[in-house]
Amino acid sequence: MGVEPGFLSSHAAVTGSSLVQTSPHIQAKNGESAVASGQLISINPNDGKAYKCDTGSINCVPAGFAATDNPLNTTVDDTTKLTLIRQGRIKGFTGLIPGALYYPSADTPGAIVPERSTAGPVITAVTETSGSAFLRNVHIRSGHRPLAGNWTITFTSATSCTVTPPGGIAGAATTVADDTAYNGVITGAEDFYIQTGSLTSGDIATITVSYSTHAACIKTPDSPGNAFTACTPLAGMSGKQITKGLYTLVTTSSSVTVGFNGGSASAARGISAGDVCYDIIPGVALTIQSGTITAETNHFLVDTQELTAPVGIAVDETTLQVLLGGAG
Repeated sequence: MGVEPGFLSSHAAVTGSSLVQTSPHIQAKNGESAVASGQLISINPNDGKAYKCDTGSINCVPAGFAATDNPLNTTVDDTTKLTLIRQGRIKGFTGLIPGALYYPSADTPGAIVPERSTAGPVITAVTETSGSAFLRNVHIRSGHRPLAGNWTITFTSATSCTVTPPGGIAGAATTVADDTAYNGVITGAEDFYIQTGSLTSGDIATITVSYSTHAACIKTPDSPGNAFTACTPLAGMSGKQITKGLYTLVTTSSSVTVGFNGGSASAARGISAGDVCYDIIPGVALTIQSGTITAETNHFLVDTQELTAPVGIAVDETTLQVLLGGAG
């Protein structure tokens, strides 16, 4: 397995060729009841429609600024199409700070602010419904935006599984195997990287995805669960100091070593019963069990939202230079 920044991955390497964008603007079917000129817009990956950019939802990746209700092609019904501006300057703003970078607003969909925020999906829980030790790692693939809510992965046998999205129906059965990594090939779970453990028929787990939780630290279902009694990300660390990925913690009665994303273990660090440690996984508070510490191996999945990229820079109080890209 190769490793990509932030987490375990088996993504295949890809190469590109020349990219030519013939127009600095794009059109998309409007998914909103009303959109004003100058509002920041995203494209929903599930239906392909244009919605106001909302960092607290699946519509969290900026695609362009709304021009008007009218498309570039005037022969198309102007109530269904929206033109998104991706290059040049837009006037009509008020109170911009000249020279300041502007980012998607965390509070008002479609608006921009000069403060950087965090956005994107986070896995907040991987809960066993039935069975144990059958999942070693689950994370959201880079750049993917699964629907918020509970995803259910059901192992209908020791060699097959189905995935049910939030509010949906189970996908087709996919052949699986013990101790194997799956990268977008399990039907219905293309947004996820899933690594199995020891599978038996009837194993079921729920994967909870959120767009409102900045960071989460989860003891995976493959962990014994004795040496550490609590794990909590520290406030304000999301997208800044917590490195998301899979941490492997091996404890003795008095020490712990840490491995990250399948890498070699660190030097041993002394621990004591009842300690709250902040440097075992930087940015996460880990509470050691009271009494004699259990010698075991635990796996912790750490997931965080990422810092947003700027979408424009203010030229003056009313004019924004768009930073979303244009003709290649």
